[in-house]
Amino acid sequence: MSSHSRYYKTYGQLAPEKKQAVVSSTRVFSAENPTTVDTKINAQLCVIDIFGSWCGPCMKFKPIFDELSLAYQNVEFVSIDIDNSSFNGSQYTADVKGVPYFKVYSRGKLIKEIKGGNRLELEGTISTLLKQL
Repeated sequence: MSSHSRYYKTYGQLAPEKKQAVVSSTRVFSAENPTTVDTKINAQLCVIDIFGSWCGPCMKFKPIFDELSLAYQNVEFVSIDIDNSSFNGSQYTADVKGVPYFKVYSRGKLIKEIKGGNRLELEGTISTLLKQL
């Protein structure tokens, strides 16, 4: 036994009764086809993140989108991979010229589109719309 080992305890030794289950760090629904998104946009408020797995800014914004999904529990959050062929020509990706791109729906109607990964703009939009609804 090294002289240092007597000073260190494992996680289980420190507080075995306080071990916690792993908590999900997101509420974002990863959409596989337009039909699955159709049901989500009928919520009071739904935010769709259209991204590319090859897109640096998209991957940088992903943890922020995950954070927002936890902060706004009464809002649906959906992510769509722009390269998923199931979405070619769909209402969700047809007019997207660049990513990241966000679409905000309320009860099935497109309310706002946001180009680029601007947290303040997206969060401000969510907050403002929730107050109006």
